Amino acid sequence: MTNTATDAAEARAREVLAAEYEATAPAGKYVARDIRTGNLTPDNQRTIRAMIAFATAEAASGAGERGTGWVFWNPDSGEEYAPGHPVESGECCEAEHIRPSTPQEDTLWQAFQDQFVRAEAATAALASLPPATDPAIPNGWKLVPIEPTGEMVVAAMRALDDTDLAGPSVWSAMLAAAPTIPATGEAGQ
Repeated sequence: MTNTATDAAEARAREVLAAEYEATAPAGKYVARDIRTGNLTPDNQRTIRAMIAFATAEAASGAGERGTGWVFWNPDSGEEYAPGHPVESGECCEAEHIRPSTPQEDTLWQAFQDQFVRAEAATAALASLPPATDPAIPNGWKLVPIEPTGEMVVAAMRALDDTDLAGPSVWSAMLAAAPTIPATGEAGQ
């Protein structure tokens, strides 16, 4: 940048920084006055240099171009994107800090929209599938709860009372007392 362009960029950066202080800091008007007159603290000097470097890089990359949508702050959900003006379209009447989008934000928003459409299609496809059925259980096998139910424990105790051999008869009694597989949605009730 030429000296004239550098001076203009610095003046714009000082004005932006001063306005930010006025809007956010309790004593902001005094700091803003110092910034506008060039009486900068070392921190403010670094901030101004960073703002100029960012603006220069943004201009060189073409990132300052105007997109087709709007970016704004929604008090209920944070930063959002809208293809139309959020207040004028009625999308968010409480929108704050409304600004035009960049082409990169438009591309990102479209990518999110595409992902959302694919997710909705996948959800609809899953919803159209028949409900899952009980798994096939081979002959000689039975599904039982991980933890024995009260009925299973009582059956085991009775089997112990009826025999001196605690092995197979107790197991058979517990399996006989095991509940059947609950219907979908009834597990854990």
